[in-house]
Amino acid sequence: MVGTSDKAVSEYLDTLFLDIPLPPVQEFVFQLSDSVDTGYRLVPCTDLFAVMNESKSSLNEIWEVFLQLLLLGQQLPPGPVQAYVFKQSQILYQKTQLRQVG
Repeated sequence: MVGTSDKAVSEYLDTLFLDIPLPPVQEFVFQLSDSVDTGYRLVPCTDLFAVMNESKSSLNEIWEVFLQLLLLGQQLPPGPVQAYVFKQSQILYQKTQLRQVG
């Protein structure tokens, strides 16, 4: 008896809620734009770790990535990720020293 009454209540609630009309959907119109809105700016993005793997990177790129890694490491909380970032910055510093000597 319990199962049938639960089923009856469930079916009643389903029909009750299914009879409620849904609000109309407002369509979003997407407009392409070839310029940046006033007040915004584009910021170039460099994949820091991809530059580390490239042997063709210029000395300027290596120094830029080195500085960005230092800034990133300073913002991270102490832990293994911060230690990894600082270790990678040391590797980049060694690359700059080898490039300047060689």
